[in-house]
Amino acid sequence: MTYMVKISWQYERGLAIETRAVLAWNEICARIMERFGLPGGRYTTEVTSDYMIFHFNTAEDALVAKLMVGDDGSDNSS
Repeated sequence: MTYMVKISWQYERGLAIETRAVLAWNEICARIMERFGLPGGRYTTEVTSDYMIFHFNTAEDALVAKLMVGDDGSDNSS
């Protein structure tokens, strides 16, 4: 069983979306890796053109990640 944290590629309108997305993703990925290490140990990732899902092995890690970087409403575990 894994616990998902889903983050969309696009955020606020008003700033240049491409610039905002690059800055946001750089920061989000850095925060996740600083706290949980590289993918493969405590989490794996799934990437599409619209979003990225972090699949955490524990509910506690998923909760910490949601508090750190937000979540687009994927409370489901798989």
